[in-house]
Amino acid sequence: MPTANDQAWERYISQKKLQLDGSTYKVTARELKDVAGREPRLMTKFNTPKQLPRILRQNGYAVVAVTNGEYLLFKGSIFAPLIKCRIKSTLKSQIPFPLLTVGRGTGESEYLDNAFNSGLLTEFTGSGQLYLTIRGRERTKAFDFRIAASDLPVQVNGVQIEADAGYEGEHDVILIEAKIGTPSHFNIRQLYYPFRHFSIIAPQKRIRTLFFEYDLSAATYTFYEFIFGTSEVFDSIQQVKCCVYSLVAPQFYKVDELLDVRFETESQIVPQADDLKSSGTTDFDQ
Repeated sequence: MPTANDQAWERYISQKKLQLDGSTYKVTARELKDVAGREPRLMTKFNTPKQLPRILRQNGYAVVAVTNGEYLLFKGSIFAPLIKCRIKSTLKSQIPFPLLTVGRGTGESEYLDNAFNSGLLTEFTGSGQLYLTIRGRERTKAFDFRIAASDLPVQVNGVQIEADAGYEGEHDVILIEAKIGTPSHFNIRQLYYPFRHFSIIAPQKRIRTLFFEYDLSAATYTFYEFIFGTSEVFDSIQQVKCCVYSLVAPQFYKVDELLDVRFETESQIVPQADDLKSSGTTDFDQ
């Protein structure tokens, strides 16, 4: 059954008479809405290969944003695989007291915050003290890059990006894309555009890109770290590190729970003055 995106892209490509023969096309948000009759943000948001419209998937095409409201339709891929992580670790939460306001939601930020508060992120990155400094949407600064597999130069300026979280340490800036579940692929743009943007903002620090996933059924927190072998090449992405964490909550006790009720003193009697006199002289006797 064709999806709304399938139908919208087929309508757009047909009416614009585009030949998906390896050619690259510039596409605007206004054209998509006017010709295809669907919101551009819905037509251009693809987190996994399965979300690509049928006509693009069948012809090996993809879409990247280049400015606010402008895209490139090109032959190539925008996805990277998540190689299943086999490194596992169990850690005790570093939270020193029960947090009563957590666990109210089921979004990515909820679990990412818990991973940060519990010490998992610091353990994984080895970056020392980190501070949450980035979250939400902003527009990129201008930068150029190349998609090597397609031999395609791209110029970007003012594209909207959204970081699930970004943390700054003395030497590092940690950028994180977070998901619920265990996807097999992700859109490289989700890490690459923030990576290039914050490399301009903080050139003196190492910009590190992480993908985080929380598995609801297994209650595990998984971090993947990626690098770009050549910072100006979009598809030079490489997975270099990962770990699946299980979190153990610390034990909190009340004071009376720490007392050994089996212990009893042999005597509760406090000596009185008369008892001291009857036992002999004291240091105060003349």
